[in-house]
Amino acid sequence: MGWLSTLTKWWHQERAQRFFIWSGISFVTNFLLCVLFVEVFLFRKDLAFASSVVIVFFINFAASRYYIFNDSSTAIGTQFLGFLVGSIGFRLAEYIVFYWLVNRLELNYQVVFVGVTGVSMVSKQLFYRLSVFKR
Repeated sequence: MGWLSTLTKWWHQERAQRFFIWSGISFVTNFLLCVLFVEVFLFRKDLAFASSVVIVFFINFAASRYYIFNDSSTAIGTQFLGFLVGSIGFRLAEYIVFYWLVNRLELNYQVVFVGVTGVSMVSKQLFYRLSVFKR
């Protein structure tokens, strides 16, 4: 029940608003980069997804540290390592699900992108809040 209490408190704080604002910006940036890589630069769809994820990762770390959670009290290296480990785990799961749905089930990559990143986005931010940016 502790995680539910934490989620409820977090939801009512200003950082929840910042989370949703940034999530929208991040989502659109990630999506547009993926589409740009596929449609303009003719990347394979799975490589386009992976490329957009890596670029947005660095942007998201800075936004999480300085904007969403506003937590620069912990050493940047410590936070970056926690963010990196969490992100790798989540992104690996995203990539596997994306790859499987697009290449095995032959679903539309844009629809799959929306579903996979949407579910992961909320899960990731909860993880970061509880384990990386604790302030």
